[in-house]
Amino acid sequence: MPSSLRDTRQRRAIRAVLESSDRPLSVAEIHARAARALPKLSEVTVYRILHAFGAEKLVKVVTIPGVAAHYETAGEHHHHFYCRHCQRVFDIPCDGHPHLPVHDPVFEIEEYQVVLLGRCMDCAV
Repeated sequence: MPSSLRDTRQRRAIRAVLESSDRPLSVAEIHARAARALPKLSEVTVYRILHAFGAEKLVKVVTIPGVAAHYETAGEHHHHFYCRHCQRVFDIPCDGHPHLPVHDPVFEIEEYQVVLLGRCMDCAV
């Protein structure tokens, strides 16, 4: 994740957490994992760094109504699955083409998200 931001231990720790994760993470999850390397890291600092990463387009926010924001490294477009039981968010690959029912010149679609809801394989058993 190249960036014009100053390189700090906190930013490196959070970047490492995001890059090593195979799914989007909540702020609490990011904080817990990064705090293993930096025990004095505050959740406020995590929020601040994620905001800075977002401004640099280094991370994407996964928004699910009624659920705390989740974060992942910016990359190819894909969809997400939210497990209502364990409250984890997972990536779902897609072909990268928008299959949207909106074909109206009144709208200029800049981005879209597809989120599927249910139970993950671990929780379905």
